Amino acid sequence: MYSPDEEYVFSVRQDHASGDVQFGEDKNGTYADITGDAVLSFSGDIPKAGQYQIALEYLLSSDSPRELNLEASVNNGDFVQFELPKIYRDILGSDGKIERDSRGNDVKPQQESIEQYVILPIRELGNAAGEIKLYDLNEGNNQICLEFEGQKV
Repeated sequence: MYSPDEEYVFSVRQDHASGDVQFGEDKNGTYADITGDAVLSFSGDIPKAGQYQIALEYLLSSDSPRELNLEASVNNGDFVQFELPKIYRDILGSDGKIERDSRGNDVKPQQESIEQYVILPIRELGNAAGEIKLYDLNEGNNQICLEFEGQKV
């Protein structure tokens, strides 16, 4: 999982959001519940200009699609398409192990989606190597804009 050396937190505010989005509070702080088209803008201060990876903390509901496709822009730059995957776990046998058929071969387990918060870095769609995207951030205040189209988060 994601493990940064240094972490800078960007927070979304209700007055920097538009579309099908509702805000709430839970033990993790403020969250945005997105049920359709929406735009969220985040702002945060960076102590030193440079290239940074951006990771998002998110939770996909059980009725969300397989993954979430969206676009991101940093400091009003070009939008980059990326996806946030849904998280699954194997449904194991009653003994907690992978079941075997009559010949002793492993049987592919069924999977179920799980609802849990996940932190993953942005990986640009179409990047076959799956490399993490680096963004040029300025010293001081920076803006990150996320656009959701017809998504449910």
